[in-house]
Amino acid sequence: AAALWIAVPTGRPIFSVWFEWTVADGLGTMILGPILLIGIHSWTARDTISPARFGEIVLVLGANAVVSALVFGQSTYPLLFLALPMVIVATFRLGVLGTAAAILVVSVIATAATIAGTGPIAMIQATLPAQIHMLQLFLVTAFAIGLPFASALAGQDRVRRDLKRSRDFSDTLVSTMQEVVFRSDADGRWIFLNPAWETLTGYPVSESLGWPTTRLLLPDDLAHARKGYPSIVSGAVSEATLNQRFRTKSGETRQIEVTLRRLARDDGAFDGTIGTIRDITQAVATQRALADSEARFRRMAEAAPVGVFIAAANGAITFVNKTWVEKVGLTSEQSLGSGWMAALADPESFHQQEPWVDFTPGEVRERDIAFRGPDGTIIWAHTVNAAEFDEHGQLTGFIGAIVDITEQRAARDALAESQRLFEALAKLSPAGIFRADRDGGVTYVNAAWQAIAGLAENEGMGSDWGAAIHPDDLPRLSQQWADVVQGTGELRTEFRFRHKDGNDFWVEVMTAPEVDAAGTRIGFIGVNIDISERKRAEAALAEREEQLRLLAENATDAVFRLSLDGKCLYASPSVGEMLGIAPRHLIGQNMLTRFHPDDTDAVIAAHHALATGQVERLVIAYRSEPLDATRAGTWIWLESNTGLVRDPETQEPRELICSIRDITVRKELEFELQRARRHAEVAAQAKSSFLANMSHEIRTPMNGVLGFTELLLAEEPRPDQEQKLQMIADSGHSMMRLLNDILDLSKIEAGHVTLAQDRVNLRHLARGCATLIMP
Repeated sequence: AAALWIAVPTGRPIFSVWFEWTVADGLGTMILGPILLIGIHSWTARDTISPARFGEIVLVLGANAVVSALVFGQSTYPLLFLALPMVIVATFRLGVLGTAAAILVVSVIATAATIAGTGPIAMIQATLPAQIHMLQLFLVTAFAIGLPFASALAGQDRVRRDLKRSRDFSDTLVSTMQEVVFRSDADGRWIFLNPAWETLTGYPVSESLGWPTTRLLLPDDLAHARKGYPSIVSGAVSEATLNQRFRTKSGETRQIEVTLRRLARDDGAFDGTIGTIRDITQAVATQRALADSEARFRRMAEAAPVGVFIAAANGAITFVNKTWVEKVGLTSEQSLGSGWMAALADPESFHQQEPWVDFTPGEVRERDIAFRGPDGTIIWAHTVNAAEFDEHGQLTGFIGAIVDITEQRAARDALAESQRLFEALAKLSPAGIFRADRDGGVTYVNAAWQAIAGLAENEGMGSDWGAAIHPDDLPRLSQQWADVVQGTGELRTEFRFRHKDGNDFWVEVMTAPEVDAAGTRIGFIGVNIDISERKRAEAALAEREEQLRLLAENATDAVFRLSLDGKCLYASPSVGEMLGIAPRHLIGQNMLTRFHPDDTDAVIAAHHALATGQVERLVIAYRSEPLDATRAGTWIWLESNTGLVRDPETQEPRELICSIRDITVRKELEFELQRARRHAEVAAQAKSSFLANMSHEIRTPMNGVLGFTELLLAEEPRPDQEQKLQMIADSGHSMMRLLNDILDLSKIEAGHVTLAQDRVNLRHLARGCATLIMP
């Protein structure tokens, strides 16, 4: 088509154009096309190359490149044929891909050399296109020589790999089989045994090869084998399965099943046997145990407290135990076959559900059947029966038991009556009670539920009750209810109902699944309890706790909770400022340390009195060393107001609450006041001593003045002198009274004052006072 497309407009012969295109481009396509296809195929099927293989590839292709460079790098000798051996080497060593790579290397080097005018091709006396055509023809020839060899070798490699995989699989299969695979020669000796032989017998395979096949058999089985083996040798028997016993290396007797097949040569002569040996010791023991179990079953069935029966595949009873006879009221002979049906109270309803049809392996059927006893009373029996199948899945019979449930039926009727009573009580219950089906739809609510939810009975059915849930609680409650329906069926949560008047009512709901007699969940039952009052109390309590927290965090006094042994359970934030340490570092620490030596005994004794319950509250001041390093070695005065907390039930001491404040400043003021008081007391005492001394010193001359005045008055002086003397006497007496008052003041301060009764002449006292002030 390409030649025709070119020849028509040019007028040249189609064959000439085709030949030129084939020579110029077709040969190149024949070289590059297969190389590209081989490269693409090898890339898609690539695998990891080992270092050794990689080295071989580099070596072969490098040698190919060197030889090609030597051949095409000279124009003296026509050594073009020397490039082919390296291609053949690449074919045998590297396969199809190596052949393509080698041809590609030769092509690149040869083309470059030919264009450059060197190499054997350049020795041809022709134009460059003709030389290129000859080179391409050489490369096509080399490719045609190497590629078939490479393909054949690749096919052989695949066959070898397949054979190796098959052989490895067979070896692995035989090696891992738990059954012994063997082959014996015509003389009856082992010539092949797989590793399972050593596991079964305890003898190594290498040691056992060449042994007679009967070497380990017990005498009885050896004699039997010698009788039957000639039939296999003669060909009368080609295959056989034998049950035999042999003794292992450890002396243990094993029961085996030998399956063998006769081997023959081309002429039909006996050539040995091949087969397997299977350990059936456990199976034989199981069969024996099964027989023993059957006997024990018969004995246990006779002693069982429930009725036991066995039936054939057609349902005919073949065995009943003693309890069956007692429950049904028929003899054993009367119960066999279908005779037991004579005791059915309602045969028609019994046959509506055939008891012996459509059983499957593992299926167990249960049903309640009413029998009529000999005295005419109805006996309810719960029957459980299962089918028995052989190894081929064929029904072989039935086995079952009956249990007298007459009393249980009566109890169930009583339960139904109890259910009716429950519904009556639910109507009177102060708690909201509801029931829901297994899909979560409400089917019953009592009057209390309606009052709590603020809904009428029809408004609470199905899922309509969701409209009464507080909007903030609805998403959470809806998800929880969905989880309950899909999960365990149990829920305990709190939410709010919003009544139509806008009032909210807090409710605690508890649900549990309802199940039928078979244990299948059929719905839910739940209780709603109005907890609005409790919620308000909790809110008030939370507010109070918040207030207490604010007080504790902002109070200047440090608040501690201490255990009875003095360890810190809680410390308020103000502890950091008072003691110089973060409150969290005190938790769990012993607080009965770092006291002043003079105060330690008193503080420990006070704590002991509180911890043992001797006192309920105690206030004590003491000195303590701060915990921060900046105030180490100093003492601060603290006042602790501590109260005992008792257990509300046992009244035993539980912990201590301490309020501690820093009274260092107050103590310093008290000490200053005490010092000032002592100074004042000393000054007062000095004043009193001075006044007492002065009064005594003044009394002495005053007694002389008064005495002489009395003497002058006694000598009858003139009236004017008498008046003056009397004034001196009165003034002296007044002075003496003042001195006495000063002495009394000293006695008062000393606490020794005494009161005395004396008469007073008021007229004389008044006259004296007036005389003193008269001109």
